[in-house]
Amino acid sequence: MNVLSKTCLLSLISWMLFSSTVLSAVYTSPSYNEFRIFYITRSKNQNIVCYDARFKSNGQIDTSEPVHAYWINQTDKPGEKSDLSYIQNKLAYGYSSSINNKNEIEISLVAFPDRKLRIHSTGPGKAEGRMRINGMEAVLNRIHVEADPSNSLRVLYVDLFGQNPENGKAITERIYNK
Repeated sequence: MNVLSKTCLLSLISWMLFSSTVLSAVYTSPSYNEFRIFYITRSKNQNIVCYDARFKSNGQIDTSEPVHAYWINQTDKPGEKSDLSYIQNKLAYGYSSSINNKNEIEISLVAFPDRKLRIHSTGPGKAEGRMRINGMEAVLNRIHVEADPSNSLRVLYVDLFGQNPENGKAITERIYNK
């Protein structure tokens, strides 16, 4: 093997190692939590906003405060959890809840109020969130927010990731900011 071939091979191996490390860091999902309904990833950084169901002592969803939203730090203090700030709750990642006419808990995200998430109990102490994704009923797993690289406060698009509740097949949708 000549010097050029060795250099190319080493460059390729280095690039593969670097890209797999970067991609695994960018797409790391938060640690498993049996109460997790869904989570939000962002292009701005690797920190994750999690939405976990809250339950009463009898295992039923707490209708007065059905979801706990919080951060999981993935950068400077990996694994550290912190509650949303007042501003984050009011302007970005907070939610409001209500009971709809089918007696289901509906969640409306502050930054995404047009798409309602219905929280369903799947057993004592277990829940999932369902919404329409790409025109189909789906169990929501994750939302990804892609920010404008020149202005991280401007959202370019949002990707929804879920699965068909009947067969488990993935359902996705990209929603562009108008």
